[in-house]
Amino acid sequence: MTDAAGKPLFTDAVPQLHDYLIHSAQRLGNKVALVCGGERLTYRDLDVRSNALANALVRRGIRRGDRVLIYSDNTVESVVAFWSVLKANAVASVISPLTRPGKLVHLLNDCQAAGLITDVRHTAAFAEAAAKAAHLRTVIVSGSVDRELVRGLPGFVGWNEAVAGEPTDCCPARLNVDIDLATIIYISGSTGDPKGIMLTHRNMLTAATSITAYLENVEDDVILGVLPLSFDYGLYQMIMAFRMGARLVLERSFVYPAQVLKTMVVERVTGFPGVPTVFATLAEMKTLADYDLSSVRYVTNTAAALAPKHIAFLRTAFPSARLYSMHGLTDGVPDEILGEGVKAYVVREAGLELTEKRIQLGCQRQLESFMVPKYVVVLPELPRTSSGNIAKKELL
Repeated sequence: MTDAAGKPLFTDAVPQLHDYLIHSAQRLGNKVALVCGGERLTYRDLDVRSNALANALVRRGIRRGDRVLIYSDNTVESVVAFWSVLKANAVASVISPLTRPGKLVHLLNDCQAAGLITDVRHTAAFAEAAAKAAHLRTVIVSGSVDRELVRGLPGFVGWNEAVAGEPTDCCPARLNVDIDLATIIYISGSTGDPKGIMLTHRNMLTAATSITAYLENVEDDVILGVLPLSFDYGLYQMIMAFRMGARLVLERSFVYPAQVLKTMVVERVTGFPGVPTVFATLAEMKTLADYDLSSVRYVTNTAAALAPKHIAFLRTAFPSARLYSMHGLTDGVPDEILGEGVKAYVVREAGLELTEKRIQLGCQRQLESFMVPKYVVVLPELPRTSSGNIAKKELL
């Protein structure tokens, strides 16, 4: 990657992922990098804030290679925290705030997390989980927290208190190399405990370079971030934007599509990454034509294959945009809205009265919403092959 004069931007002997933010701040310091929750932050703003938090992390005992979980929504603080952890030579892992306390305990202990960065909205969940984490040395929380609820948590401190007085013009000394871990992305674990995908700085630099080349991203792009940062493709939207010096428009979710569409119009979004549920929601909107989405030059889909009718819809709704990743393979149950849905086959024990509704309600109490089966089939027994294994093809 070079500047306007053709000079290489990466002068460090061993480039690392956070160089994307550092060099964009050096080159485009006054440019708006992030639009989120009513805030507009420049590349310099993000660089300065992440320097302060990175120095705070090191001062609070975070060392090279330590794992730090970021348990939060798509917020300014989540963005700052991600780059701060990398600058502190540690390993960042963004965790969905929908994660239940019991599963959060598993994640904290699975990667032996030394740090947890979160916010006050999730106090009940993180306080319960952090109290059972064996390796935590510090917990940093944004927002005003009732101290009684976090009494006894290891190294607890409020965000503002943590960064007060910390240097903002520099980050901790660089200790990592490109083959050191940058992040751990936990996959959902729909059939068991979540599994961590370990990615080095080199892995992520290579992936970001490949994707931005494929999508022909440029500095003038405005990329919509409606997918959660805890989801790999959601995280890469931020990384790709900052690599190019583009703008990221970060939304918490697509729960309020009309509001997101208004923001897309105002910000003149050029890149629209989504999943089948996002595009299915758009297809049902009767007011979509009221929004000027002519700035969108590409649309990408991930997570599951789109239904043919939604592919046709996108071609009509975004006639001048390139459509990427519209087809794919799926191993779930085809679903017109979700692309693929969760279907549970349940064998009832003798004497138990189980209905589809009772099973779904039980799952809702124990599982994240995306893991709750949309379809439930109660069977007297599961079909078996001649060798005694479950005959999965017969179930589908």
